[in-house]
Amino acid sequence: MKRLLWATVLVIGCARVVKPPVTAAESASTVLDMARARPTPDAVRGRFNIKISAPSLGASGSTGAALLIARPNGRVDVLGPLGNSLVTFMTDGSRADVVSARDRSHLYADAAETAVREVTDGAAGLTDVLSVLVGDLPFDDAEAKRLDIRDDGRVHVTLDGPGRTAIDAILDPATGTPVRLEAKDGHGDPLLVADYGAFAPIAEGGPLVPESIALFIPALDLTLELGFKKWEALPSVDAALFQPIVPEGFTSKALEEAILEAVEKVGGAAATAPAERP
Repeated sequence: MKRLLWATVLVIGCARVVKPPVTAAESASTVLDMARARPTPDAVRGRFNIKISAPSLGASGSTGAALLIARPNGRVDVLGPLGNSLVTFMTDGSRADVVSARDRSHLYADAAETAVREVTDGAAGLTDVLSVLVGDLPFDDAEAKRLDIRDDGRVHVTLDGPGRTAIDAILDPATGTPVRLEAKDGHGDPLLVADYGAFAPIAEGGPLVPESIALFIPALDLTLELGFKKWEALPSVDAALFQPIVPEGFTSKALEEAILEAVEKVGGAAATAPAERP
């Protein structure tokens, strides 16, 4: 009789603490919260190999590169065989400059931040572009229009941005890191697609950073494959490193003009390409 009484008490006691099962929506929301709360480095330096493919522009090849990011500042140097900088892209969060030692040219955009905001209907700026390189999920305050768990256990989230723009993201449920990001304009067309490889700590106990990223920019038919060899967190970065130094004799042209020419070239190549067979 005593054993029966104790068993009854235990069953009743356990029943009081049993919680209802977590729904898929609640679980997916937890992963999104994890992704948004995940720390990312404030200032970082990285070395990587880059493979470039832009068939419509007639550009392809691979080389080494380096990046320096202290958001909103950012800099990427495409390196030559001897480690010298062939092409340097830099931004201070407002303007952008591209200095090419190979072409002895300087492209500039005094209102680069404004231009990026206009192209993305206000959804993203230069800082958001830099965030993609460190694997940071953009649209921190955006409402999740779609939030579910896929068959492989990963979380699919669609974040609403301004002007009907959106970010489609696939998240790793174990770490909250992105597996894939796709930025779409107000018409639903992709502006940028980023596919991530594995993530690893930048140092023991440090924030997670990507080991590889494949970037695709449809407007330019441009694919960039980045394979990182080294990441290093920095205590601070000299702001002068994000200001262009243009040697004497280099030609200068507005970056917007050069991009429009590239887009028109891609469009022309697509128009003259032979139709695919059914």
